[in-house]
Order: sequence, then C-alpha cells, then structure tokens
Amino acid sequence: DFYNVLTQAIHLQCKLNNYMLNIYVSNDNSPDEIYRMIIASGVAGAIIYHEDLTGDYVKRIATVNIPMVFIDRNSKDKNISGVLVDDKLGATMAVDHLIKLGHKRIGYIHGNETGDDKHRFQGYKEMMEKNNLPIDEDIILRGYYEEALAYSEMRSMLSSGIKLPDAMFCANDEMAWGCIQALQDVGIKVPEDVSVIGYDDSTLSAYYGVPLTTVHSPIVEMGSASANELFRLLNSEGDKSGTVTKLSPTMVYRSSCGKHKERK
Repeated sequence: DFYNVLTQAIHLQCKLNNYMLNIYVSNDNSPDEIYRMIIASGVAGAIIYHEDLTGDYVKRIATVNIPMVFIDRNSKDKNISGVLVDDKLGATMAVDHLIKLGHKRIGYIHGNETGDDKHRFQGYKEMMEKNNLPIDEDIILRGYYEEALAYSEMRSMLSSGIKLPDAMFCANDEMAWGCIQALQDVGIKVPEDVSVIGYDDSTLSAYYGVPLTTVHSPIVEMGSASANELFRLLNSEGDKSGTVTKLSPTMVYRSSCGKHKERK
C-alpha cells in the first residue's frame, strides 16, 4: 500500500507537468545494474528509492546531467536532492503514547534492514531509555515489513513461554495486522491485554478488525514533493543546487491501544 500511494502521488505530479512516469522495480538489481538502467532509459530525471545506489554511481549519473531526487535519504549536491520523513520523531511519538497509557514492557517488530527501520528503532530505543524502561531482546522481532512474517514471528514468541509484553510497536501497519492476528488466535485481546501500534497509516488501517492506532507517514506529500523537486532541478536555468526536505509524521489514534492493566 505504501508504494501504491507513493507512486500515485508521483504520477499525478508528472501528469500535471506533462511528463510520463516510468517505474522500474529494482529490489534484486545491483547498483551497477540500476545505474545502467537509468542511463540507458533516456529519462529526463530520476526519483530513486534504493539505499544501495550510492557514491560513485550517483556521481556518474549526475555527470550526464540527469537530476535525481532520493526518497528517504538525506542527500544533496548539484542536481541531487532528498525528500524524507522524520521517522525517528514518528517512533518517539508512538512509544511516548504507549508509555503515557502506562505500558512499560514494550516490544518492537523490525521491518527490513533499511534506513527507515533504523530510524524508527532508534526513536523507540531513545524513548525507552529516556523513561528508564528496559529493552527485552525476547520481544524484539523482525517481520521484514510483511504481515505473514510478523504473524509467524509473533506466534513463535507467544509459544516460547516468555512474559507477555504490555504493548508492541510495529515498524509498519502490515506487521501490526499480523501481530494483532497472532495475539487474537491464541486468545489474547487487543487492546485489553496487549496494545499494538503500527506505522504509515495505510489505507485499510481504519477498517481493520481492530482499527489501528498508527503513525501517519505523509506518503502523498513525500511523493508530490519528490516529483516537484525533480521538476525544479530540471527546469532551473541557473542554480542546480539540491535541497533536503524533511516531512513530519503525526499520530492517528484508533482502537488498538488501551490503558495498561496489571495482570494477575
């Protein structure tokens, strides 16, 4: 859902500015393959959401006068800009909400080993440390941003006999749905027994069986800002200096979180 919303926002701005959008899925491509793909495609400019395309490859693309805007990367140079969301702030707000509800034993479900997950986990850790709350590695899981994997990880944790967490903070909404389903399948109620928070505020988050409290990531704004910044670089006759745009997330409060209740 994240990529669907993001690409729709980029496509709309391309249409309004009389550009055609080509989408290349590059998950399994090496940086060299991505570099060659961009050069061979004949595009006027590129919006890039890929952490491994760095250093020399970026400089080589810039030298052939193809402006680039990196999503979720703090990058700027001549013909290079970045647009990102303050994911650390989003995670800080999520954990702060759980702590204010009285939760102390708070777990985390990682996504992929990417910058956005790194910043979300950093925000989680800093809020736990700030409030002198222990971080228990037994309730730190990895779901790779997928509902099914988060479900499987959560079920394994629940069957291990470790102490139940008060709450789980998940690095995206899909993993939060998997977490909730795993809890419910073994008779644990959300939010009465365990509170769950997601991240992104995906389209279906409000309509899930337990409407999901989540961090709203400004995905539409990120897509629009990325496209418009690319058009600025393309159409600028003078200064081609890049910029970094950092967008702020917000909390969306629904039904998947409740006040902490002491267990017998």
